[in-house]
Amino acid sequence: MLTTISRADYAWSVAESAIRSMRHLHDIDDTGECCNFAIDNYYSQPKDNGTGRYTIHGKGKDPYTFFDRPVSVGSKAWIRFCLTALRFIGNEPASKVHQKDNAKMKKIFVGIDISKEKLNVCLMRDMDIIHEDEFENTVKGVRKWLRQMVKTTGCCMNEVMLCAEFTGRYIYPLTVACHDEDAFLWMEDPTRIKNSLGLTRGKSDPIDARRIAEYAARYKDKAMAYELPEKELASLRILMTDREQVLSDRKKYAAQLNDQKRFMSDEDYALQCKIWKSIIKELQKQLDNIDKKVDELVAENKRASHQMELLKSVDGVGKRVAIAMIVCTDAFTRFDNARQFNCYAGMAPFTYTSGKSIQSKAKVSQRANKHIKSLLHMAALSVATRMKTGEYAEYYKRRCSEGKHPLCVLNIIRAKIVSRMFAVIKRDKEYARNYERVSIEKKLSTPLQIS
Repeated sequence: MLTTISRADYAWSVAESAIRSMRHLHDIDDTGECCNFAIDNYYSQPKDNGTGRYTIHGKGKDPYTFFDRPVSVGSKAWIRFCLTALRFIGNEPASKVHQKDNAKMKKIFVGIDISKEKLNVCLMRDMDIIHEDEFENTVKGVRKWLRQMVKTTGCCMNEVMLCAEFTGRYIYPLTVACHDEDAFLWMEDPTRIKNSLGLTRGKSDPIDARRIAEYAARYKDKAMAYELPEKELASLRILMTDREQVLSDRKKYAAQLNDQKRFMSDEDYALQCKIWKSIIKELQKQLDNIDKKVDELVAENKRASHQMELLKSVDGVGKRVAIAMIVCTDAFTRFDNARQFNCYAGMAPFTYTSGKSIQSKAKVSQRANKHIKSLLHMAALSVATRMKTGEYAEYYKRRCSEGKHPLCVLNIIRAKIVSRMFAVIKRDKEYARNYERVSIEKKLSTPLQIS
């Protein structure tokens, strides 16, 4: 793929966002250092491609063209060139447009059904099954099969698309092996695949692999390459999952201290209380260890620690909500805006109407991440009902007095909190409660300052 940027104003707008992201992603403040970092770590020296345009070649990536005229090293155009290149660095090897165009060029589609011990695969070409196989679910086993598959089919890895359902931790060997072999892996939502199949009968691991391969071949235009998250973020996700399990167990035993007293003798209850309290004490100790490790991982990752400080400046957002948002959004790279996240978290209302008979009110969908939704609900409840003053409390009282349902108002406040969290991350500034609006005319008249 070849992406051409010929307008200087567009290059400058991209350069501004590139500088902002580089300062916190790689802890680089100087513009010249940003340029040198991009060339040294991600790109080769630019060369004239023979058409009067300069082409920059990413290491292991396709070339990108940025200018319609020759540029000299050190000039303003050269700075635009380097800073625009920063748009394509980081965890993503290419832009989303590049990924979609690359997916359309695939010739062989591999459907993978993932289980704990093994993987079932089905290879398709032109909607015809050419090979089926089964191997162990380990990094070594997946890597060995990928190399054998390339030799057997006689094609290169760039012509193969692998598609699998996202099944939690079981996908780890597959994702690591595909990353090492530079394979295009599409991790799709199982619900999307199931809904696309229509009426089906029968189910087995080989059959599921065939259906996934057929899905990949039919909907290849929607494919997006899966990228491994940062090491610290992946560890944070695992720790936060373990924390929720331990916290749930602690609540279960704590509830029995009061609930079971009426249903056993005093001697038995005293013995059970001793056992339950010892278990609760050990679970609390494990919670403290997990919290300590989480704090260490956040401190080690500069981007996560910086984002947490920004998020905590928003009313209602504390340490737990901030960490949960960072983990859930992959450091705010998974969603483009707050609206997408609201839909994911089950806070976006949808209408259900059909003709004249079905005229339901707009309501949120139950297909949502209930954990993050509950955390945001507690945050909204805190600022709306626990705080006596503040804009959220005033808004909650006013809308309830107008006849709005309290839960509906709380859902609106949840959405407001999410919007402000995304805004502080995008602007890279803490939330300002007394924000002074700047007119568009004044903003356009101010020249762009790059330091």
